[in-house]
Parts: sequence; structure tokens; C-alpha cells
Amino acid sequence: MRWFILVGVLAVFGLVAAQFIAWRGGASEVSRVAERLGALAELSTAQEFSERLSRELVAEGVVPSGPITVTMSASAPSGQSEVRSVSVRVEGVRKLVFGLFAPRVVAEVKVLGVLPAGARMVGSHFPAERPRLVLAPLGAGMATAVIPDEVEETESTWSVSTRDESRVVSSVAVSRGCELRCETKAGARLWTDLGPCRLMKWHRKFVSDDCERVVGFDTRSFPTRWQTHAVAVVTDRAQLAWEVGAPTVVRDGTEVRKNHGWLQGLSDVPGDGPTYRDDGQAVVFVTVEGQRHEVPLAKTTKSP
Repeated sequence: MRWFILVGVLAVFGLVAAQFIAWRGGASEVSRVAERLGALAELSTAQEFSERLSRELVAEGVVPSGPITVTMSASAPSGQSEVRSVSVRVEGVRKLVFGLFAPRVVAEVKVLGVLPAGARMVGSHFPAERPRLVLAPLGAGMATAVIPDEVEETESTWSVSTRDESRVVSSVAVSRGCELRCETKAGARLWTDLGPCRLMKWHRKFVSDDCERVVGFDTRSFPTRWQTHAVAVVTDRAQLAWEVGAPTVVRDGTEVRKNHGWLQGLSDVPGDGPTYRDDGQAVVFVTVEGQRHEVPLAKTTKSP
């Protein structure tokens, strides 16, 4: 009887291990299927590509949580063929151990697909309300290739709109840091910039009207050694412009610890939170000690 129990335990362990390996390969599963579909001329629009990719991933055990985001370039001649760039972003779950477990899968994949000669394609994006994805550059004579970049939902994944909501700055964590993007409400890409991950979800963020500068306030309570703590981060696109040190806006950490916060309107501190100045050229905030300060939003303005 003990041998049967041992065999059963080993069998279950082997099954779970195999399923775990399959889960870890969720992003590569997306890459493999997207690579094959990228060379199909019958998928001429981003919506067709999205719907077909969704069906095939479900058959492979990856269940998207909604429509798959697809950005597709126009095709370009390359030797005797046409080549196009397709980027996809998939968010969903990977069904494991007969559906008992469903770990989250988030992957962004770029595909260069080689199409038959004369198979001209126009650029498209789906769904229209989502930000467009970065496309891999087209290269003459380039064979079908896949460039996976698995994106994790981390503390550095966020998005924030300008005060008139006409533009959106978003951040995703990638292997080399954080990729920030500015896009119009219609999804047109204005810029993409890569830099260290400076702004996190817990920052209260504000964006300049031109989408060039982001100011983020650290909403957490001060650490014990608060004199070296940065209470705000200012970036020009993804690059650090400067940080606002705690001693420059707070004289004593006693009030901060008593109210579990340093900024009015947050934590247990009464008052109005930080807001745009009337002309939109700065962010105004008041500390727990009642001191009013401003952080400029004009990119040409240096640290005060």
C-alpha cells in the first residue's frame, strides 16, 4: 500500500512540476503562436489577428482576460516578399493542473512576419481605445523573427492622464528598466522613452500639458531616517530631472509620524491634496506643517 501512495505522490508531483514549467512558458507560448500568425496574409487587420490569436491561445491553455491588444504596421517590400511588424499584448491566465490553478500571464511580443509578394497590408490597431504598442523596425531581407519582452504587472506599471485628459503617460516594467510612453486619447504615439524605474504606483502623479514632464509625490509615511528621503520625483519623459528631498519641505518629522503622512489631503492629514496651479504650469501642495510649495511642470525649468 505504501508503494502505491508513494507512486501516487510522485505522479502528482510530476504533474504539478510539468504544469509549472508550462506556466513559466506562457509568454513563449504567446510568442510561438503570434510568430506563426504573423506570416498569414489572410489576417490583414489588427482585429482579425487579435481574434485569431485569442482562439488559438485558448486551445493552448492560455485564456486572455479580454481582447488582445494588437498594433500592426503597413507592409513593406523586402526582396521577393513583403514584411510587416506586429506587436501584441496579452493579459490572461494559464490553466494548470486541469484548471485548478490559473497563474496570471502578461506578455508583450513583437513579430516580424514575411508575407508573399504582393500581399500589401495597411497599418491598423485594435482595440481602438487602448494605447498603441511599440513596433519592431522593418529590415530589408529580414526573416520572420520574434522578439519577446515579458511584461510583469509590478509597482512600476501605471498610467496617468494630463489635466485635460487629452494625453496619457503610461509605464511598463521591462528587462532594462521602465518604458514610458505618451499617447493621445485616440491612441497615437507621441514618444517612447526608456530609463530607470523612478515613478511607482504609490506616487501621486501629475503630467504637464505637453506630456513632457511627470511629477510624482511619495504618499507613504517617512522612514526612520527621513532626512535622506525623497518626497517627490520629477522626470523629463523617463529621465530623472530632480528629486525633492524631505528636509527642503518638512522641518520636523514629528508631525509626519503623528499623522502617518507628510502631505495634506493624504493619509490622516486633513486639507486639500496636491493639485495643478490654475495656469497648469506647476503642481501646488501643502505639507502637514501648513507650508505651501510648488513644483514646476515646464520642462525647461530646472530644480528650484
